[in-house]
Amino acid sequence: MELLSIIYCHWVRFPWSPQFTVPEYYGFAHNKVRSVRIKTADNVSIGAWHILPTEYHEQLHLREVGKVEDHVFDAALSDPNYDTVIYLHGNSMNRAAPWRVDLYKILGDKFHRLNVLTIDYRGFGDSEGVPSEQGLNLDAKATLDWLLQRNVSHTRISLIGHSLGTGVATSLAYEMTRAGLTPNALILKAAYSSLPNLIFEYRLLQYIPILGPLQAMPPVQNWILSKLMHTFDSLSRIEHVHCPVLILYGASDLEIPGHNSHQLFHRAAYGSESPVPFSPNWLESDDEIENSVIAGEATVYKRQGKSNVQLVRLNYADHNNVSSIVTATLSAKAQRRLSNQPFFQHLDFTSTDSDLSSTRKKTSHRKLSSARSSKVSSEASSIKTDDIPPPLPKIPRISTSARVSSESIENDARQSSRGTTQQQEQQQTNLVMLGGRQYFVMPGIYFCSPCDDDEADRLVILHFLLKYAFHGNFVAPFRNTLDPHLPTGMQRPQVLDIGCGPGTWILEMATEYPQTDFHGIDLRTMFPTTIKPSNAYFKQHNFFESLPYEDNTFDFVRIRLMFCNMTQAQWMQILKMATRVLKPEGYFEITDVENRIQRPGPLCETLLNQELAHAMRNYGIEFYMGHQISTLLMTQGFVNVRQQRVTMPLGWGGQMGEVHAQNFEGFFRSIHPSIKPTTTTSTKQVSQWQPAGMEHRKIVFSDAAIRLAMEECKKYQSHLNWFTCYGQKPSPADTPLSPRLDGPGSAVSLLATPMAHPTPSTPPNSLEEGTWETIKDFIDGYVD
Repeated sequence: MELLSIIYCHWVRFPWSPQFTVPEYYGFAHNKVRSVRIKTADNVSIGAWHILPTEYHEQLHLREVGKVEDHVFDAALSDPNYDTVIYLHGNSMNRAAPWRVDLYKILGDKFHRLNVLTIDYRGFGDSEGVPSEQGLNLDAKATLDWLLQRNVSHTRISLIGHSLGTGVATSLAYEMTRAGLTPNALILKAAYSSLPNLIFEYRLLQYIPILGPLQAMPPVQNWILSKLMHTFDSLSRIEHVHCPVLILYGASDLEIPGHNSHQLFHRAAYGSESPVPFSPNWLESDDEIENSVIAGEATVYKRQGKSNVQLVRLNYADHNNVSSIVTATLSAKAQRRLSNQPFFQHLDFTSTDSDLSSTRKKTSHRKLSSARSSKVSSEASSIKTDDIPPPLPKIPRISTSARVSSESIENDARQSSRGTTQQQEQQQTNLVMLGGRQYFVMPGIYFCSPCDDDEADRLVILHFLLKYAFHGNFVAPFRNTLDPHLPTGMQRPQVLDIGCGPGTWILEMATEYPQTDFHGIDLRTMFPTTIKPSNAYFKQHNFFESLPYEDNTFDFVRIRLMFCNMTQAQWMQILKMATRVLKPEGYFEITDVENRIQRPGPLCETLLNQELAHAMRNYGIEFYMGHQISTLLMTQGFVNVRQQRVTMPLGWGGQMGEVHAQNFEGFFRSIHPSIKPTTTTSTKQVSQWQPAGMEHRKIVFSDAAIRLAMEECKKYQSHLNWFTCYGQKPSPADTPLSPRLDGPGSAVSLLATPMAHPTPSTPPNSLEEGTWETIKDFIDGYVD
């Protein structure tokens, strides 16, 4: 029994008092996850989460409605456009462990057409029973049957196992292959070859070798092995698995030695009757094994002629962060390339980019079939609306059309700015004082933040915070364009900052690059007009209507911190105008935050993630667009699109987290008063700080409530995801991508723009030539 307590650490209960039936408690979007119960063949009930594909969830706008029925979730499983992953976790805690929740979200961010089904084995989490090898295998088999009963084809099911789960996943893949139900792929993370091989090597808490000393006593060792009834013998099963196999391990894994993964790779590549025996130095000595080194980061191994089996050694990963090293750091180019490989050929990478060769590939949109469209409509119509909060009064909006006529583009270049005096007078007429703060008011313009000195100070601090987080003032590769040593006769480079605010970025860049001209444009006059570098220029102008510059003027155009101030239609128009003034092969860069607090506390989730986002949506502003920036650029024809994500803590993790939390608390407190009265009626106590008896009263968006919500961020170690994405305007010799519009006068939804599956350029079971040749192709995309 003591040995079983080491193998199955189901007695380690974390998180404490888990809320499995309320997935929103862990930062999931409303109606994104359902909690299900699965019955096994021996009548044991196990708990599971079904996480919807991001695309499906957004296309049906499920966040905005009441609780949906199970058949809406089942439709995403049976839809052939969506694949499914069964995730089988390690030997302790449960499916709500923070790093596992983070992994589910990463999978949703990376693969927009992917269902995730994650279970707790018997004895773990909210599942009944006591764990055993036979029991865990029955749990996995019941999970598969649950999917098959919902018309999920086995060819669209991939298995991911981590640590203990690698034995369960390999066993399930083996049984599926024997039954003629070969899965799409088998992915093993931090795997072991078998429990008899592992138990004398396993280190509890990474450093404590529980049974390691017994290796010096063979009689005792043999006696223990004779009593071991749980073997999880992946080594004897993996050679009979016919689907693509990917084995990942971290070089810093102190719990399961890496040679376990080497053994599994050897057996999967050669079989048990291999003429090449396994040895500790086998990988380096076997001439049939090819390896691709990603300098300083990873090594990828495959056997010649059997590329559907691969081993990846990650230099800096340990036992639990293999997934984040691989998934969260993939660049857009690596995503596109991986999508052509056997492990991911059915998983949709929505953030694709053009090849860096002279031949560029067009990216098309997948249009929903009529059958699919009718099904979406029928599912949406069946959603309950009882819990939908009453809509807020809406202010007048500009047209929601995302189509900009050619006449407006031509007129855009001909419009000039007004005189300085007239601008200042107009600025004063558009400013109102509310609650001691000054706000800019103009029909069709939605600046939710103030326009005063305090807001300018907040933006200056945030500028330097972002400069520190992203290691500089820009990410796009145009530094050579800013070279101060210009050849004789060469025009000075031109840079434009749309919505420049107090102009801090312009002032810094103009000082650092005196041979380049920097232009800032904003509707609000928060920028300096007298004391500034001679190569810094500021203009007050309504950039929502036009950009007063000639075609092909700028080498670089940027926009930052505007998601909370623009509707989707306004975004589309500004992108078109920015494309017009950008030179061919010039770069456009967007930096912004996804205002969805990750790992929130209950009050933070209710007040900031749900109520505030709902209030902004009533004004046509979508808070949760950060991870869609790359799609936004590609739909407008940009090529060589790259996106980076930086996770920044709120109130914890040192000085950066503290400053970040203070800055965003100031942002939330200063939001326009017409938005702040958003309220809802709570049916339960949403925070431990809420006084008793307040369960049924209204939650008011007050400064005190914001303060409590931000204190929750520190307690729950919450964070925000910041994104920077850049793209390049195609040269005239290239054919630019064309955005697809749904029809005349209709808006393109930036949150539900389906991208087509990349067309594989190689056979399904072979790798593209040079897939892993450089570090930039594998790990240059995301910084966590």
